[in-house]
Amino acid sequence: MGTTAIVSAILTLLAGIGIIITSQDFKERGLFDKVEEKINFINRTLVDFVVRLSEKRGLSEHDHLYLSTTYRTVRDLERIGDYAENIAEYADALQESGQRFSDDALYEISQLKILIHQLYDNVCSAYRDEQMESLEKANVIEERIADHLINVAKTIKSLRKER
Repeated sequence: MGTTAIVSAILTLLAGIGIIITSQDFKERGLFDKVEEKINFINRTLVDFVVRLSEKRGLSEHDHLYLSTTYRTVRDLERIGDYAENIAEYADALQESGQRFSDDALYEISQLKILIHQLYDNVCSAYRDEQMESLEKANVIEERIADHLINVAKTIKSLRKER
């Protein structure tokens, strides 16, 4: 179990949230919740392990840097799961109120899905192959994701005002 397991779980989570949001099909909501729980468990396990390793004597500077990077990476991946969970909760609230995401919000979400996969590819390349160019691309993509999230949030806010 490692970063590969948490990344796999996150990709499953993102696919599930896409179905919930775009089709208002909540049949897989239970599976979504189980995957989120798995991500949280993997996160706790990996973070505990990395912290214990980092306390070992005799680690080189490179080892400390690697463990620090691993720690931050795992925490960031877990936050992606938290964001997906927040979006699922918004979808739940919309369903309960009889509303749906607007076409604009669905478009923004589809763009987010594309960007998240691009971000994943670039981060993996930067992390695995130590490709700084991939890291720079990932930073740009992350900013674009933030823009799309702001647009989705504005849509949700406008829906709440309509209630």
